[in-house]
Amino acid sequence: MNVGIEIVTLPKWLNDIAEENKVNFSQVLQSSLKDILGLTEHAR
Repeated sequence: MNVGIEIVTLPKWLNDIAEENKVNFSQVLQSSLKDILGLTEHAR
């Protein structure tokens, strides 16, 4: 699997809460993009 690196900007308060809750940013971004684009888990 090829990996791309993206930079995202979040409000500090949102980032702080996400980190406190041990949110996996990569997993959330991938899941959200797949949902928005109507892709299945293994689209490629």
